[in-house]
Amino acid sequence: MLKLFLIILYLVCPFVLSAQGLMHVRYYSAKDGLSQNTVADFLQDDKGYIWMATWNGLEKFDGYTFTNYFHDESDSTSIACNYINKVYSDSHQRLWVASNKGIQYYLPQQNAFRTIKLPVNSNPNVTAITELHNGDIWIAASGSGLYSINSHTDQAEQLTWIGEHCDYLYVNCIYEDTKHYVWISYLGNQLARISLERKEIVTYTLPQTPFPKVYGMKEDAQGNLYLITYNDVLMKTPEKESFQSVRTADNRNVVARGITQTSDGKLWVNTVNNGLMFIDTKQKQLYPERVSGNTFDELTYGEIVCFLEDTDGNKWLAYRRKGLVMVPNEGKLFESLSLTVSPTQGSPTMIYQSCDNHLWVGNWDGSLQQLDRGGKRLKQYNLSHYPRTVYEKEGTLWIGSNDGGIYQLNLHTDKLYQTSLFVNKSVNRIIEGRDHMLYLSCPGNGLGVYNPTNGESTLISYQTPMENQVTLGNDWINDLLCDKDSLIWIAHFLGVRCYDTSKNIFLDLPINHDLKNYVCYELLEDKDGRLWIGTNNGIYIYDKQKQTLQHIGKKEGMPSNVVCGLEKDTQGNIWCSTYKGICRIEQESHRVTTYYSGNGLRDKEYIIGMSLQDNNGYIYFGGPSDIIRFIPDSIQFGKPLHIPVLTNLYVDNVLVNASKSALCKKKLADTLSVYTNELYFDPKSNTYSFEFSTFNFHNRKNTYFKYRLRELDGNWSHTLLGENRITYNYLPPGQYTLEVQACENNISSPIRNISIYIASPWYLTSWALVIYFVGAVMLILGSINLYIRQQNHKRRDEINEEKIRFFINIAHEIRSPLTLIINPLNELLKKSTDSGMLKILRMMEHNTNRIMSLINQLLDIRRIDQGQMKIKCRETDLISFIDDIYEIFSYQAIKRNINFTFNHTSEKLFVWIDVKNFDKIIINLLSNAFKYTPDGGEIEIVLTAKEELKTNSPLRKYAEICVRDTGKGLDKKEMEKVFERFYQSPSDPNRSLGFGIGLNLAKMLVELHHGTIKADNRSDKQGSCFTIQIPLGNDFLSAEEREVEVVETSPIHNIPMEEWVVDAESAASNKKSKYRILLVDDDRALCEYLQDKLGDIYRITTCHNGQEALQVAMSQTFDLVISDIVMPIMDGFELLHRIKRTPQIGYLPVILLTSQTELENRIKGYKEKADAFLSKPFNIDELMMLCANLIENRILIKSRYNILEKDIKSINIKANDELFLERLIKVINENLSNVDFTVENLADEVGISRVQLHRKLKDLIGVSTSEFIRNLRLQQATILLKDNKVNISQIAYAVGFSNPILFSSTFKKTYGCTPREYRERNM
Repeated sequence: MLKLFLIILYLVCPFVLSAQGLMHVRYYSAKDGLSQNTVADFLQDDKGYIWMATWNGLEKFDGYTFTNYFHDESDSTSIACNYINKVYSDSHQRLWVASNKGIQYYLPQQNAFRTIKLPVNSNPNVTAITELHNGDIWIAASGSGLYSINSHTDQAEQLTWIGEHCDYLYVNCIYEDTKHYVWISYLGNQLARISLERKEIVTYTLPQTPFPKVYGMKEDAQGNLYLITYNDVLMKTPEKESFQSVRTADNRNVVARGITQTSDGKLWVNTVNNGLMFIDTKQKQLYPERVSGNTFDELTYGEIVCFLEDTDGNKWLAYRRKGLVMVPNEGKLFESLSLTVSPTQGSPTMIYQSCDNHLWVGNWDGSLQQLDRGGKRLKQYNLSHYPRTVYEKEGTLWIGSNDGGIYQLNLHTDKLYQTSLFVNKSVNRIIEGRDHMLYLSCPGNGLGVYNPTNGESTLISYQTPMENQVTLGNDWINDLLCDKDSLIWIAHFLGVRCYDTSKNIFLDLPINHDLKNYVCYELLEDKDGRLWIGTNNGIYIYDKQKQTLQHIGKKEGMPSNVVCGLEKDTQGNIWCSTYKGICRIEQESHRVTTYYSGNGLRDKEYIIGMSLQDNNGYIYFGGPSDIIRFIPDSIQFGKPLHIPVLTNLYVDNVLVNASKSALCKKKLADTLSVYTNELYFDPKSNTYSFEFSTFNFHNRKNTYFKYRLRELDGNWSHTLLGENRITYNYLPPGQYTLEVQACENNISSPIRNISIYIASPWYLTSWALVIYFVGAVMLILGSINLYIRQQNHKRRDEINEEKIRFFINIAHEIRSPLTLIINPLNELLKKSTDSGMLKILRMMEHNTNRIMSLINQLLDIRRIDQGQMKIKCRETDLISFIDDIYEIFSYQAIKRNINFTFNHTSEKLFVWIDVKNFDKIIINLLSNAFKYTPDGGEIEIVLTAKEELKTNSPLRKYAEICVRDTGKGLDKKEMEKVFERFYQSPSDPNRSLGFGIGLNLAKMLVELHHGTIKADNRSDKQGSCFTIQIPLGNDFLSAEEREVEVVETSPIHNIPMEEWVVDAESAASNKKSKYRILLVDDDRALCEYLQDKLGDIYRITTCHNGQEALQVAMSQTFDLVISDIVMPIMDGFELLHRIKRTPQIGYLPVILLTSQTELENRIKGYKEKADAFLSKPFNIDELMMLCANLIENRILIKSRYNILEKDIKSINIKANDELFLERLIKVINENLSNVDFTVENLADEVGISRVQLHRKLKDLIGVSTSEFIRNLRLQQATILLKDNKVNISQIAYAVGFSNPILFSSTFKKTYGCTPREYRERNM
């Protein structure tokens, strides 16, 4: 209701300078944080907090935050009741709280309340409280009388002796005067004066009132006692026993609800519907106090329940059910012109002062008002287009309007009319130049120029050509200025321009480009001739002599970068209005002082272009709701700010108090209050928030806090305006000093220092560091020990790796001799009939196979180590599978009289295994068992299916294979090492019979099958037992580990042997058979053997390294190449690469013979387009069949490559692809000697793109276009070399090479020899 009344009052009283005081008032209600809108009592404590008793709890206010205290049934230290009657601060600064449930006092360190136990064993309704001169606290409890509380012991005593003289059960007010008499009022309009020394009581009867209650008593300096009753203000002098009514000057009695005495001794009375009044103790009269300075006191309506004046002189008034009103004790530095007549009239649009000192103010509704110096409206004129600017010339006001051109108002005749000048255009600035011409800014249309002498007008836009090519730049002009040099400065949306009226040009200045990215709103020239330019990016100061720019913006302290108005005062300081407040910039130092609100300021946001400095020194700035004015020299804020005080502390966003333990046994603070200088924090906390206040309640929105941690921050940080919380996150342990300083309008408070101690976590304490040291020493020793063990393990692995590499290298070397052993041995076995000889040959075959098995095991281990062995499992009957292996060893068991058995519980047991590798596991275990079991012993294979329900691994259901023997068993110390590679027991008498790789291979193969293997000694008798567990089913296998069923088909090259033998015999009968084989191997014995076996069928040419073979292949014609891989000078891979990349011999099929059977070597060979790959030792029959197949296939496709073997010019092919090749060859031949002939030229000649040409040649002959051109050139070069008619340099140029050196290197790379060597071989 109060605010509604104020709004109505504001709307009905326009055009006066009195509303500025109203805007000083601060309102606080439930929506601002109050728990209830009726404040029954309040006070300010010694720290600065405002404490308020409400009907719904206790409130504490620090200027920023209301802290609410409510009753909590589960907390005995909370307030006893939410209905609070009184708050009182005694001489020891202890806060007492009187409620409907007894009396308590506040413990700030615990943030808790302690209840005083009364003798009546109840918590009565406490209605009054006061402290006597002896320090005792007297309270009045409704229905139970008066009590005295000893402030030292907190013991309460009921004052029964008073009850013997008067009815003290319902006392409603207690007061002690300067003579130490205690006055009490009680039911029946009775008053009693009590002498404590004599224990005498004098009673008085007060004038009759409808409600017998005294709301307050105070004594003035003369000893007069003033009482506030229900309907009157009474006074009793020391000389009289009667009471007289204190009335107003017009003899009216006043209904009041309280009396307060301020520090200056003045007595204030808070009334009902008469506002705040004071007592003139000399005249004994009541006078109203216009706390806001208005002619009509807006605070006179409503019941003021209580009143308080704080230490800064601010006046606090609590209205019944309407919250709080705070009237700040501040000067009225800024006056406000409240011009709005109605909400439809809108905001002001311009302000101007005419020569007669009258103010002219325009509004959005089109009205133009004439005001006197005090702001009172004299006249009003209405325009059809709202006014935007005014300029006076010779008694006539030129009024620029919005979209209406120029209006003129004759001040002598008072006639207003619209001219035809710049009709239908907006005009927002009119200035007069030194040449007496009028210059007008027409937003959207450019610069208007009017000659008052002849009435001519022109319009200069950004498209208007100028003599020096410098144009206006933009038509949206915001401001104009004529400087001391008669230059016209123009501010628009793309910077500024300077117009030289004498030359009719825009000057070409650097500033034209410097500000082109900013909107320029305002222009001002200071006393030194510098130009101040207000933009949307702050202020730029332009020195016209030095042509330099200086910037001032938010970083320098401006409230906003959007500048709305610029004016200068008599001291040369610049005043600026912005979107977020007003600031003053000192001319020399450029120090910025900002003013946001208070002291009469109403708006924070101001209107662009609305500023004025009048003839009386006032500066005006226009805002959305009013226009403020001030005298710059009077704006001084000299009052110092209070030092910041800590009001609230939050740890991890939880409010804490001093009772909370934070560091060992120390408190969070000695006394968590505004005077706290040390804080201790637990290391587990992450977020620390501090709230500060200066208790300057009137300037909260103008205040911000600068802060830093001295040890961490070199620069100061600051909060936003009106914010008081400072937060730090994740501070490392240590000691810090928090420095805080309050700032308001460039006035700073003293710096507050608070020491902050953040404890180290337990792991950084002293005893923890000792443990770390001991642990570090142990860790170092352990690391050294671990390093030694790792080095030993690494050395052992390196030795094993070297063994593997050595054995594999030996295996590669052994394979060639084995070939010469196995093949002759097989021939002897076929032909021999002598039993004695057969026995010897069989023994040789057995040992040869043993060597092959060892070599294959080594290669298997190598493949597993390198991840190249991939199992391919299929479902297999394990019983049948093991039974086949069992049969192999049965003969040996019978021969050695060993009881060899295979036991299984079922007829069939299907498992998923790789049948090509799983047999190696069983064979290795059986070989090991037969090796260590003596003759006449026992070896047993046991196969069972089992299930383990406690595991979720693949071995939930599994097949278990046990191989048991009756050998000497395993040494327990060496049991874990039996599966290590190359491990052989030192005590093993048979260690010379093995290499220590069989069990290691078995373990690796079992793990590939997702199974386990372990070794142990038998429990029933001497001997060892090896147990294998293989999962049942195939759920654990990946898709790559499952074998895809493939229907076996016959080989692709399937030539019947009989047919080939006939051909071979016919070839053998002819020494010059047309089938020729080039055999390449550095093993001469193997070459002789193969030449002997293949020589009956083919014509064999042998070479012993790749380079020699390449040269022979280039000089002779062959049908097949058989090559070893490992050879000196040039290996088999390089030879294969050269053959396949040389068109002359690229058609030759190549068979690689090698002892390098690893997968990567086979892949490498196939990538180089090897036709076949045979591992040593190989079967001679297989080799002969492979040779026959490859030669036959070569005969079938040979015609495809004949084009490169015949004369290029005699090609006569009718197939489309061959016609295409013929065309290519023809084009290349025609440009053979052209060094600049490129792939692009060839593509253009044949009519296709380069990419298509490349793809087609790749598909047809397998080479790229550049290789095709190069090969034809080199082939032509071989013809010329064979002719031996010209030198090599001439040949190089003839076939299109740019120099002979490039030709020789390319030729050697292709043919394996230089052009000179090639010529010598073919002479």
